[in-house]
Amino acid sequence: MICKYCDSESVVKKGHTNGKQFYVCKKCNHKFVEPEAFPKMRTKWSCRNSDRPLF
Repeated sequence: MICKYCDSESVVKKGHTNGKQFYVCKKCNHKFVEPEAFPKMRTKWSCRNSDRPLF
C-alpha cells in the first residue's frame, strides 16, 4: 500500500468499519481508506453549474 498523499510506502493498517480498511501513513500522518472503498469518488469535484445564479 502506498500513501496517496506523499507516495510513501510506510503505511500501516488502522482498523476497519463497514467492510472498509483504514490506513495511516507514518510519514505524513494522513488517514485514508483503501483505494477501492469509494470507486465513484475518485474524480475531483467540479462545479458544473457555475453559470447559474445561486438565487
